[in-house]
Amino acid sequence: MTTIGFIGFGQMATAIWKGAESVPSFSDCTAFFYRRQEDVAKTIEKQFTRLTYTSLADVCQQDYLIFAVKPQQIKDILNSLPNYSPQCVISILAGTPISVFEDHFGAHTAISRVMPNMPCLIQAGMTGISYNDATLPDQKEWVQALFSSLGDVAVVPETDIDIITGISGSGPGFLYEIAYSIAQVGKSHGLSDELSLKLIAQTMIGSGK
Repeated sequence: MTTIGFIGFGQMATAIWKGAESVPSFSDCTAFFYRRQEDVAKTIEKQFTRLTYTSLADVCQQDYLIFAVKPQQIKDILNSLPNYSPQCVISILAGTPISVFEDHFGAHTAISRVMPNMPCLIQAGMTGISYNDATLPDQKEWVQALFSSLGDVAVVPETDIDIITGISGSGPGFLYEIAYSIAQVGKSHGLSDELSLKLIAQTMIGSGK
């Protein structure tokens, strides 16, 4: 049985685990997570059947360790970890290169740098993935399967991740603004909010396809 450890559990970690729980290929997978606010963590735990809130030390013992914290927190968090060698690290931190984790865990550690986007919350996301040289083929396959449960994936050299962050990582925010502005035009001509948003949302879906 494969296990996942989450350090941090916000919206994107929630999307990742929802995706994993929704596909048969991860039915034997269980997850553990740690976040500092215990009351919030207990509320999150109640939303899932195979997710357990536990200590930072226990989270670090899982097969795949996912860092889902704010990028500016990562150095302090790495310095607070117990002394251990994870099998495979997955980072979803924007602007944080693989070398940050190699410097801490060593270049022999399998590390995946992943950039998902907000539509992953509804399994319609786009995710860019890069690996370091220590990542084994079966680990790559597992990571790609996990994020494929959230939408589409693209495996690229790490040098491409920053521009992917700009396009598909940040892109939804700009599209939301465009959709809102166009919907306001419909509203100003007497359409309801619901219909105006439906019109532009479906138009954007069709245009994308």
